[in-house]
Amino acid sequence: MALFDTLIDELETHVGLGGRAAPLLRAVLRTIEGHQGGLAGFLDEVRAAGLDALVPGWLGRPDAPAITAPQARAAFGDGIDGIAREAGLTAERTAEALAYALPKLVGLLTPDRVVPAFLPPAAAAFLGGTAGTAASATTAATTTAAAGGAGRWALPLVAALLVLGGLWYWFAGRGEEPTRTASAPPPASPATPASPFATESRLSAAPPTATEQAAAPPPAAPSPAPTTTAPPAATTAAPPAATTAAPPAATTSAPGIPAPPSRLAVEQGADGIAVSGTVPDAGTRDAVLAALREAFGGGAPRGDITVDPAAAPPAWLPRLQRLLAEARQVGVSLLLEGDTVAVGGDAPPAERDRVIAALRALVGGALRVGPMPDEGEMVEASGRQAVAALGTLPQDTTAAAISAVLDRAIINFDTASAEVPEGARALLAAAAERLRQLPAGTRIEVGGHTDSTGDAALNRQLSERRAEAVVAALVRDGVPEAMLTARGYGSEEPAASNETADGRFRNRRISFRVLP
Repeated sequence: MALFDTLIDELETHVGLGGRAAPLLRAVLRTIEGHQGGLAGFLDEVRAAGLDALVPGWLGRPDAPAITAPQARAAFGDGIDGIAREAGLTAERTAEALAYALPKLVGLLTPDRVVPAFLPPAAAAFLGGTAGTAASATTAATTTAAAGGAGRWALPLVAALLVLGGLWYWFAGRGEEPTRTASAPPPASPATPASPFATESRLSAAPPTATEQAAAPPPAAPSPAPTTTAPPAATTAAPPAATTAAPPAATTSAPGIPAPPSRLAVEQGADGIAVSGTVPDAGTRDAVLAALREAFGGGAPRGDITVDPAAAPPAWLPRLQRLLAEARQVGVSLLLEGDTVAVGGDAPPAERDRVIAALRALVGGALRVGPMPDEGEMVEASGRQAVAALGTLPQDTTAAAISAVLDRAIINFDTASAEVPEGARALLAAAAERLRQLPAGTRIEVGGHTDSTGDAALNRQLSERRAEAVVAALVRDGVPEAMLTARGYGSEEPAASNETADGRFRNRRISFRVLP
């Protein structure tokens, strides 16, 4: 497979660029090639444009998360207009596409986390450099041969020129070695684990508009390594610094388990903006916070966005700033999850409908936009997904895999109640069937959790009674009692910010954890 085939396919289908994907990529590569210092010089300018914290996370990672369209515009500056003309797109559409493509492209161009002195041969061939060189040599030979008696010198002369040119090229590359030494790369963001359900979190293609035949982009992209340049066929990069952290194994998706979607809840109240959510890495979190500041101004919003390396890249990130700007109104809430955008809040229904229509017009078919589901609908959907996921686990599955599925399911108790809700019975029965297959000696903690409202001591007691109720239900379904331990945490270990209604809903949960 050619170097850029996968990226072109993603730009054509997931981003919706169709036949304009390859021209866009060629235009970007020519822009990079034209920079003084090549790729290293280009990345230095990107860092200087305010993306210094993001670049190290792209190097060597063709799966790096997408950035925002404003960040893409900052990275390319005025050059984005030339790229747009060459690709036949509007500048706005080009910025959205580059928000998806740039991190991935940098990752493809920086294998082994090292920035090369020259674009790789595959990139030159993609740009037509190899064909152009051959054509030039053929033209030169033909022209010389036609020049009277000098024709007999044509082929030797061309050969000599090509040899001299090759020697000059090699020595020129060597000459850069003293000024561009490879160094240990900065710590990279943890890689998002692959998921067999990864396509569920990508954007569907948006239909072409009257002025362009491209849609906007989705998640992830490539990256890792320093902006230092490795000389051609010379020294190799130093190994990553000892402080580079590997993604924690405990948080990555087990094989066969869908990656949880990245999510962002935004509430606009009279007292300001509140957010909660989960994204795969710190770079994505920074991009989300930057989009929030650009859309709403002021300082940081209330709440927090947590990092879970197991989360799938957010399909909504490249369009986030525009989505927020279009939905900016007190009383309107947004929930972005996977490839969906849900609109809710306490604004009048007619106003929410207006926002939904505006967002649909903005994204075309790239994201699904609709009213926000109620908590009951979310609980039912979560239960169905968890039962299906349990059924896909192999017969010799592990306690960790079963716990990972159950930990993401929503078991939502009625207010002040410790009675297992009827809607959770099917899920717990399916869980018991898999837990019974685990070897003797397996120990799993069932934890009860609440949001931060109310008295902390009472919340802890209530959460423990709920955990005990779930354990009792599993034991009734045949799980050995010695395998399960109940514990109440109250509000001590929130999974999301309690500043939003969605965050508080996510915090009222039952967790499952394998004990040593």
